[in-house]
Amino acid sequence: MSKIPKGTDTMIGRKGTPLSFDATAIQTNVPSTSGTYAIFKGLDTCVYVGQSADLKASLLQHLAGDNPCILQNQPTSFQFVVEPALQRVQHQQRLFGELNPICT
Repeated sequence: MSKIPKGTDTMIGRKGTPLSFDATAIQTNVPSTSGTYAIFKGLDTCVYVGQSADLKASLLQHLAGDNPCILQNQPTSFQFVVEPALQRVQHQQRLFGELNPICT
């Protein structure tokens, strides 16, 4: 299993710590490694749940507008977890049910 970098949140959802959904927060806090993430509007609205082999690249692509639904919903924060491929796919599926994201 991949070692979680210092400062990486290990929870997504109410118990997790949100980071601002902007380029500075992504560049500063997100590693270019495998993991699962969720993008939020406010504290209670999940906009999108994803998983990627490169967390940083995926979040920056979303910020740049690769999925119009995400930016249309004016996201304010995100959370992520570093985890291997098989684990991230299962985690994403579980988060879909728990968080009920607006965008797919």
